Amino acid sequence: ADLSYRIDQAEAGGLIKRLQQRVNSDVGLRQAMARDHAAHIALRAEHITPAEQQRLQQLGMAEVLAQRGIGGIADFTRIRCLHTWYAAHLVVPNTIGALLEEWWRQLPVADGDAAGSRWVRGARAGSTTAME
Repeated sequence: ADLSYRIDQAEAGGLIKRLQQRVNSDVGLRQAMARDHAAHIALRAEHITPAEQQRLQQLGMAEVLAQRGIGGIADFTRIRCLHTWYAAHLVVPNTIGALLEEWWRQLPVADGDAAGSRWVRGARAGSTTAME
């Protein structure tokens, strides 16, 4: 199984809802998410060439990109998709990516290792599959 499938399973199992409830009840997490979005917007802006910026302005999309964060999210207190959060986390660590890794590490497996530990190590090493 690959990393994308692993995230699919987490989403299908209701992890977004559980994490969102945690975020909703914790102002510190909401503030951290807002910082994550701001950092993502700044990083994205650094990689847009002047020609691309001009084209985005012509298309009326520059303002949207300047306002939307990870995964195009407009509401910085919403999770919406673990795939986009974790992809961004692999570039620059973020709050929701860290919570996903925490959740993986807590999953039990027969050999006594946390199921997610291998996934976290593999993802951090740039792999898209679990480390064997």
